[in-house]
Amino acid sequence: MLILPFWADSDDLWTTAVAKLRDEDRCNIDFDRPEKLGILSELLKVTQKEGQRCVGKAWRFKRQSGETVIVRDLFAKIAQWIDHFKAVGDVVAQYDPVHTALPWAGVRFLLQVSLLKIEREIVLR
Repeated sequence: MLILPFWADSDDLWTTAVAKLRDEDRCNIDFDRPEKLGILSELLKVTQKEGQRCVGKAWRFKRQSGETVIVRDLFAKIAQWIDHFKAVGDVVAQYDPVHTALPWAGVRFLLQVSLLKIEREIVLR
């Protein structure tokens, strides 16, 4: 029985995820780059920027079910998922530390600083 590593078809997952985005969402980030960690970092920056805009305006909307959703909370959840991706990147970097240790340390540092800023803002609100 052949078992493929979990990252074997990661490009297919990226393609599937990008295909589900609306055109106006897709135009904000260059998803065609081969470096996926850079895309995640850029996505985190866009998420933080939009989160700050929503905090300033305290945006809310009602779902069809009548439930009121605070947009800031949605961005906090997105930041939490990016944090999960960061943890996965840590695990992947352990398998080939010679080639991935230094670049991943830089990306992880930027992600950590950004996430700490988001978490601090959420706690202060």
